Amino acid sequence: LRAAGQNDRLVIDTTGANLGGGDNALQGITLQNTGGTDIVIDKITATWNNDNLIEEIRINNTKVWSKNGHDDTPTGKQPSGTELNIQDFTLAQGSDVIDIDKFKFDGRMTGAVFAITFTLEDGSSKTVSGIAPQ
Repeated sequence: LRAAGQNDRLVIDTTGANLGGGDNALQGITLQNTGGTDIVIDKITATWNNDNLIEEIRINNTKVWSKNGHDDTPTGKQPSGTELNIQDFTLAQGSDVIDIDKFKFDGRMTGAVFAITFTLEDGSSKTVSGIAPQ
């Protein structure tokens, strides 16, 4: 038996996933914390099946990772599968549904299939895969 982690309370909804911004941004994914304590997202690892590079991640209108860097690493555009140490994002306990505004890429993502792993402050993680935006 494993101890319950923050990942047990993280709800990720990809049913509304779509491409925007000239087809270079994955959007329409939402997050929710259904638990009684805060969840802190520490890192995000996205994978996709083309050679384009990720440039930015924005959650709830906050830029949490950018190719230009802040406290987030690594800097520069990154390939599929790179673990991005984002500016920690807190989902308050029993929070409303929060939008991931976009995963922005340097080219068109038409036909791409995505998987995203959220690594949380307590070391637990949650992955959603097979995201094929229409």
